[in-house]
Amino acid sequence: MKKLLGILVLGLLIFSSNFADAKSSELINTIMEKNENFNLGIKKGDTTINGLKFRIHTKKEPYLNAVKNNYGWIDYGYQIVYADDGAPVRWGDTAQRFELHIDDCGFLYKNGKNRDCLRDPKRHRFEVGQGNNKKTSLGYSHKQEYWYTVSVYFPKDFKMTREQLTFFQFHSNQGEFPPILLFMLDTYSKGGLAIDIATSKGSSPGNCEGVKADKGKRKQCNVYLKHTLLSLSEAEALAGTWIDFVIHVKWDKRASDHKKNEGLFKVWMNGQQQIDYKGQTLWRKGKAVMQYGIYERVGVKKNSDLTLNDLRSIPSIVYHDEIWAKKECEQLDLERLGYSCSELKKQTHSITPRSEGTITKPKGGIIQIEGKYQLKWYWVNENTKTNNITKNMFVVFDMISFQKGIATFDKFGSSRMISNKYREKIEFYQGEGEEIIITGNLDLDSQQDTEPVTILLKPDLDNKGTYVGMGLWSHNEEKSKKEYIKAILVPIS
Repeated sequence: MKKLLGILVLGLLIFSSNFADAKSSELINTIMEKNENFNLGIKKGDTTINGLKFRIHTKKEPYLNAVKNNYGWIDYGYQIVYADDGAPVRWGDTAQRFELHIDDCGFLYKNGKNRDCLRDPKRHRFEVGQGNNKKTSLGYSHKQEYWYTVSVYFPKDFKMTREQLTFFQFHSNQGEFPPILLFMLDTYSKGGLAIDIATSKGSSPGNCEGVKADKGKRKQCNVYLKHTLLSLSEAEALAGTWIDFVIHVKWDKRASDHKKNEGLFKVWMNGQQQIDYKGQTLWRKGKAVMQYGIYERVGVKKNSDLTLNDLRSIPSIVYHDEIWAKKECEQLDLERLGYSCSELKKQTHSITPRSEGTITKPKGGIIQIEGKYQLKWYWVNENTKTNNITKNMFVVFDMISFQKGIATFDKFGSSRMISNKYREKIEFYQGEGEEIIITGNLDLDSQQDTEPVTILLKPDLDNKGTYVGMGLWSHNEEKSKKEYIKAILVPIS
């Protein structure tokens, strides 16, 4: 394993040095001083960017803090590379190269805090994009229709080592709303090259934990339809080749079930249609803005022998090219990439997605069990080096009834570790066979926003009618610790 890792690291570093621009810090400094018209240093007439204007997606305070502290991403985060130098270029003379190291922080620095790196699980990024503030004149509005292209390239020696890597997205230009469309390599959720579409099921007048309320006291839950285009091994097999995406969007802020909604996302990958989604494509406020580069969920690839320390010698490197935006498909000049609008429009294939996140509970007839139960909650810690359980602490129990497929809490136990405001919003679903799924945000004595936890309850073979299961709440790689929430569902005679 160590020998293989050494070969992988050496290959990545050699590849990195071949095309790295030694003046990256000067280019980044110039971009930060200029407005969108400088367009990341891409010259007018170059095909790398067409119909769009971008800046580095950070502000003056984090940039100056990065310079002061000599953060590495200043030197290698963004570069323009050239076909004449042998760099990978999809078309024309240039492409854009992004690089991020596992310990990089500070891109979202504000008021003395590295905001991404303080999150649990930790994130970090180097992205460029359209303006992401309420005053931006850029971005896409309700009822607009656009066609886009973006091509991405992972170095030929690339292997997925991180937990999750997002390389392209459309985001709201208002911070209280989550991303709208995400393109990623994912090992966190079943794995592969995936596209997530946020849906109107995320809109809620109530509490969606972990999401900031807008001025109207409404919150927007993170609910996505995940389309897995390729398995992880299939995606890694494309390393060293360009992956082309064509995207057709009708931006519509109306809910998917609104009678006048005309929203759609259509996505083609390497000339083959993958997604044909119809529904809400824009949040109820603000515009959609394009962002791309590297945005990672920091952690080791799932089911991997790598450690976080191993990742310190393996940079993430992604190339982008041919980022275009036009009002008509024919204006994209797809023939330069080997495709045609007429052929794309004939296609109708669409991957069947699955829902992820905190979604509205389906009505009636899902849960098969009936009667009254005691729901016991436990806090469980595991040492990932020894696989030993270091904590198995009972927290609280609740009384719950199941009737005609609907779960109702009859009484909440008193607990400061898992507060009632979180538990009362969890959802129950019937899984495969006799399995029962619990999903929701559970705080577990935390003072920060939490990610949704999913617990798969299975029948306890030693106790008839009882169900038991655990869901991962957090994973601290540096401390070799995983924290779980365990639930036991016990029938009341």
